[in-house]
Amino acid sequence: MSFSDMSPHLLLHTRHRWVLSEVALEGVAAYKYVCGSSTPLDRILNHFWNWAVQLLPLWLAPNLVTLLGLAFMMASAVLVVLTNPSLTEPLSPDVALFCAFSLFAYQTLDAIDGKQARRTGTSSPLGQLFDHGCDALNAVLICTVLAGAWRLGDHPWLMMVILFNIFFAFFMGQWEEYHTGLMMLNNGYVGVTEGQVVQIAILLVTATVDASFWETPLLQIGGVGKGESSGAAVLVVTVKAVTMAWGCLLTFWVSACSIHRVLLSGQARILPTEEVGGKILGRKVAVQHLLPVLLSFILGGMWTVGHGQHVFLDHPVGVLMALGLTMAYLSTRMIVCHMAKQPFGTSELALPVLPQLLVVFNTYWKHLPQTLYAAIIRPTGGGLLPLSDVVLMWAYVGLMAAVYFYYTLGATEDICSHLGLYCLSIYPRRKKAE
Repeated sequence: MSFSDMSPHLLLHTRHRWVLSEVALEGVAAYKYVCGSSTPLDRILNHFWNWAVQLLPLWLAPNLVTLLGLAFMMASAVLVVLTNPSLTEPLSPDVALFCAFSLFAYQTLDAIDGKQARRTGTSSPLGQLFDHGCDALNAVLICTVLAGAWRLGDHPWLMMVILFNIFFAFFMGQWEEYHTGLMMLNNGYVGVTEGQVVQIAILLVTATVDASFWETPLLQIGGVGKGESSGAAVLVVTVKAVTMAWGCLLTFWVSACSIHRVLLSGQARILPTEEVGGKILGRKVAVQHLLPVLLSFILGGMWTVGHGQHVFLDHPVGVLMALGLTMAYLSTRMIVCHMAKQPFGTSELALPVLPQLLVVFNTYWKHLPQTLYAAIIRPTGGGLLPLSDVVLMWAYVGLMAAVYFYYTLGATEDICSHLGLYCLSIYPRRKKAE
């Protein structure tokens, strides 16, 4: 029996809501997941996934399957940070191999949780939120693992490139579903599955060959025949640079296809009236919805590769957590707004961006033009700013962690209560005795 077949008196409804209104919860209850196209690799691996799901016991809740996959990735990220907190030392073969296995386990469990839900008759909108909410958090973890494998702790620009590519592509998938009702995350040729396979390959290479392999030069540009004393600039293109470039191009291709389908293609799906709800749609609004993530990355770049670069070099994991949790929060808000059929607006922009503005302002405080610096410092007496960059960074991490987990856990509890479900159990909630 599926949850849709249960009689209403079995469901538990409470008046207290954490983050979602009754209107939003009614929108979530009416949510219907519509999957877009798959890639050739998806169709090949689907045979393995169909076999793998049969190994799961029928009492195992689909969300527990998702959570188990996330636990593997959390363990691998923690292991990387504990063994290489600066993200500048070579990753040991054992750690790299465990990370590769964890990502494979995550990919498999993430692919079969929906199959387990259909197998047990427990499909619900909660599974969609839990699945993609875990994906948003996993993006932070995989960035950490890749930063360890590629030793990006002293390369803030490269770290920002990795972070932007992974999170922007993920956000674009949720953005496209909000405006078209279709979840794609691929362009018909490459997508999430291919990206994960490439990441697994990177970790396997790191585990089987010397970590310096990624620094192997493939091409030297400039400086040829000039002599060492000429001072000519030399650009050395390494294996790591080529791999990153190809990965970024493929990710940008996927994102560009999402932009084309939403803004330019005449084939964009027109949402039925019942799926629109309180959404505000249109091309202009769709562009505005991209501003929070773009502005957040611009501010993150100003902080990470500008005058605050020393903070990243000393505490790369802290900066990565701060920016990653910001992106995870924005992505999760987009997921919930789509499911609840609610507008994605200024509140999504203000909360993560305002603390970033404070961080950037504090970082650039002493680098302001002299006249502006004097005008600001005169009434304050110079006693308040600048704050400690490190203290402010960890405060930023703590704030975004609190906001992110409060929102995700609150939304999960609200939906569980409204639909009469337990998050990690296949058994429904029953109405409490009067």
